[in-house]
Amino acid sequence: MSLNTDEGIEITSVDEYMREISKLNQNKKDPNAQMFFRGQAVDYWDIRPSIFRDQMLSVEHNLMSEPLRQIPNEFNNLGDSFEIMEKYQHYGMCTRLLDITTNPLVALYFSCERYKKEEYKDRETKNIEKVAPRGIVYFKEDNMPLKYNDLEVRIISRLASYDMNSDRTLEEIVEKLYQDTVISMDLKKKWLEENGMFEFIHICQSVCTVLPIMNNDRLIRQSGAFLLPGKFIVTNRGDNLKNAIIAKAESNLRNEFEGMFFYIDDNNKEKIRTELENCNISEANLFPELEYQLKYIRKHNEQFRRAVSYFEKFEKIEKNSTYNVEIKDEYDIDKLRMVIGKYDLEDGVKREIENVFLNNQDVDWIKRDSVISRIKIQICKKLLDNGYVKADAEKLAKNIIAKVIREK
Repeated sequence: MSLNTDEGIEITSVDEYMREISKLNQNKKDPNAQMFFRGQAVDYWDIRPSIFRDQMLSVEHNLMSEPLRQIPNEFNNLGDSFEIMEKYQHYGMCTRLLDITTNPLVALYFSCERYKKEEYKDRETKNIEKVAPRGIVYFKEDNMPLKYNDLEVRIISRLASYDMNSDRTLEEIVEKLYQDTVISMDLKKKWLEENGMFEFIHICQSVCTVLPIMNNDRLIRQSGAFLLPGKFIVTNRGDNLKNAIIAKAESNLRNEFEGMFFYIDDNNKEKIRTELENCNISEANLFPELEYQLKYIRKHNEQFRRAVSYFEKFEKIEKNSTYNVEIKDEYDIDKLRMVIGKYDLEDGVKREIENVFLNNQDVDWIKRDSVISRIKIQICKKLLDNGYVKADAEKLAKNIIAKVIREK
């Protein structure tokens, strides 16, 4: 499914993006409103919290309660359901929280994650092609974001922990909230009246922008906030609204954001991520946990890799042996280029194959099957990356190696 870019603005650099963000801030509907952003790596994904995917909503009450039963010590110092849900979100549990951020650069970072190629259908020609999806940044403004302990937040968070798979009436749920000390007696009485019940339904179906407790380093570094959707459906079954059935329902939260958005072509993602690193927006900065720190260090050092030798046991050479050890079998670069140049390959592919040989100048390589095998594998990979089928790539790699050896 292809992205309709009519309402979107393409971003090709961090500077360009920040100029657009500046325009957003200057043109806010409410000068006092706060801006919130969400970046997604794939343009055609819906905007859904994890509990709204794969029918997980039907077991939300179990996901909310089982950790408290099985590992209660982890939650001793937490208050109400929202704080518990926030901790679940941090550790990867399915919840109805949707991550957003007040830092537009953080959203841009997440939108620039590389993703596998998918089939796209051109809206005009109807042709289907396989390309990598674009990244996308959504945004919204909110002049009254809620705090973690506001009434609406406490109500929706507690409702998430209730089992609503069987018919539950509005009256039952209001009574349950009162028993759980989420609402007062006065509020209970008000909401059980016909006119007051509409106020309760409105809360149950709203989506809250929540400023959370900044209780972990990741949340702080990512300038994190959340959308907390109610999205409970209410089905009236008589004259008395108290007897209406309330149930959980999934929803796409796209309408919570502005119609306009920013998008990033896959070809620009890596470049923008490099620019973001210069702004201290990187995996190491956004994810302070040890596992992410080590992952970042590994990824950073991958760019310095080069071919290494396979182990071979050292064999002592007798003094009167006539075997001459070559210190390094360096290639004659002109002969190497001449051999590779005879093949009908693009210039870029020729240079990649040439570099394979230059990066594998091991001692006595011609006599070592392990080195020749490694060179063949690496050439095949280059050819496969450039559209060759496996059988043709293997045959061509074998021929090139044979001719290079003959020319040495």
